[in-house]
Amino acid sequence: MTASLQTLIATRIRQDVQSMHAYAIQDSKGLVKLDAMENPHRLPPELRRALGERLAGVALNRYPGDGVEDLKRALAKHAQLPAGCDLMLGNGSDELISLVAMACDVPGASILAPLPGFVMYAMSAHLQGLKFIGVDLTPDFELDEAAMLAAIEKHQPSIVYPPTRTTRPRTCGATPRSTRSSPPPPAWS
Repeated sequence: MTASLQTLIATRIRQDVQSMHAYAIQDSKGLVKLDAMENPHRLPPELRRALGERLAGVALNRYPGDGVEDLKRALAKHAQLPAGCDLMLGNGSDELISLVAMACDVPGASILAPLPGFVMYAMSAHLQGLKFIGVDLTPDFELDEAAMLAAIEKHQPSIVYPPTRTTRPRTCGATPRSTRSSPPPPAWS
């Protein structure tokens, strides 16, 4: 790296971002990675062929048109999204989590999530300069509902993330709900 490039980076990129390290991706040959939703098995040849033919007819060189709104309507209907709510689509969860953190980046804002959990919850808070509050799961990796509710009451976070898919409770929404009573709502509220 040249001295001028080093100077440019030092004067244009925040120090905390320069100090960050990428998280390591472990070798996963032959494994099903539940934490990354990866599958070691390839799609069957006939499905790969059909997908290739379908994608060949899509104008990938253009921004999506009305098809996005059609897709959002279909997804909202499938998820039984309440009237007045909308969906936001993105290029994976990392992008959406970052956009939500950016949208909530106001003085005093914070993000709360169970730990261990998805690394992007804390990382997006850090990158936006938001306080991150982690609430430990129980020793059995169950959601500690009392601790979550107490942390929400104490910190009044702007964003509360649900447990990740790798934890047993299936809660969803802006605030935790009992996993033993009614099922969670079909979509984030």
